[in-house]
Amino acid sequence: MLSLATTLLHLLRILQLAVLGRVILSWIDPAPRHPWVRGYVRAIDALARPFRVVIPMGAVALDLGPLFLLLIIEGVQQLVARAALMFLL
Repeated sequence: MLSLATTLLHLLRILQLAVLGRVILSWIDPAPRHPWVRGYVRAIDALARPFRVVIPMGAVALDLGPLFLLLIIEGVQQLVARAALMFLL
């Protein structure tokens, strides 16, 4: 159980880093036509789509989907960590 929880926590951390990487890519937009970049952006955007809240701010819009996705991932990490701790006790 502990190794499963540890593996899941590592995978969730990697997902958090992937979401943060997507946010940084949205700021700098290095090579939007590259197939790897497009695939990466599509994958992360598909995960963030259910949480998408767009706030219009003049000529631009603020998308809060990645922020809410990060909060959900953090909550799942907390649940997994607590479940693993309860299993040990």
